[in-house]
Amino acid sequence: MSTQDIVELWRQEAVQEGFQQGERAGFQQGERAGFQQGERAGLLRLLRRRFGHEVDVHAEQRVATASIDQVEQVETWTERVLTVATLAELFAG
Repeated sequence: MSTQDIVELWRQEAVQEGFQQGERAGFQQGERAGFQQGERAGLLRLLRRRFGHEVDVHAEQRVATASIDQVEQVETWTERVLTVATLAELFAG
């Protein structure tokens, strides 16, 4: 086996390893995004059930556009939905 063959073999292994790492990272990112989407959808269902017509476009957008960094906020809103008196109170905390 020549030096060139060895280098080519290493290159192919490195490409394969990079592909596998990228695939795992993409899967994890997709899984996280799907979980977050489910959390937001569940919260909206609870809000509509609890507050009915008070859930306006603004409230829907606030929940739907919660970023990845705001996942904890969505969880907090979900936990508080049954104990607050108003939507304003829910979103204030």
